[in-house]
Amino acid sequence: MSKNQSVTEKSKKRHIAQFFGNLSWKGTGIIIFILLIVGVYLFLRMNPPIEVHTIVSNEENTSIVVGIGNTGFISMNLVDVTVNKKEEPSEVALQVSTFEDGFIVMEDRENAEAEGLEFIDIDERPITIGTVLAEPSESEGAGLEEVEIYGVSIFHEKKVHSVQIKYRHFGMTYEETIQIK
Repeated sequence: MSKNQSVTEKSKKRHIAQFFGNLSWKGTGIIIFILLIVGVYLFLRMNPPIEVHTIVSNEENTSIVVGIGNTGFISMNLVDVTVNKKEEPSEVALQVSTFEDGFIVMEDRENAEAEGLEFIDIDERPITIGTVLAEPSESEGAGLEEVEIYGVSIFHEKKVHSVQIKYRHFGMTYEETIQIK
C-alpha cells in the first residue's frame, strides 16, 4: 500500500510541476499581475490612511472636535459620522483651520461661525494627502499660518462616549472608532 501511495504522490507532484513549467509568458504575467493586485489590496487594508491626533471636548462631552489627517496616497472622503454605537449626532461638520489657529470647541455651530471659524459639510471637501497633525518644520517651506488642518466637529444632545468615522480611500470604505474619555 505504501508503494501505491508514493506512486500517487509522485504523479501529483509531476502534474503540479508540469502546470507551472508549461506556463507561457502570458500566463506567468497574469499570475504576477493577480498577486500584485492582491498585495496592494492587502497593504491598503492593513494601513488605513486616517490619522487621529487631537480629541477635544467640552466638559459634558456633548461638543467634540476630532482632529484628523490623511497619510494615504490620494485624498480621502468622509462618508458618515456617528456616535455612541451608530447614533446620529445632532450636527456634524468639518472644521477647517490652520496649524497656527488650531481647533476650537463651541457649544453649537452658530456660536462657532460667529467667532469666524469655517465649517463645511463633511462630504463637501476631501481630506488632502499629507495633512498630518504634527508640527511642520520650517524646512518644509510652509509657515504655520499656511498649513491646513481638519477637525470633525460633532454636536450631540447626550454625552458622547465614542465616535465612528466612515471614509473612502482608493474606492474602499474604512471605519475608524475613537473612544472619548
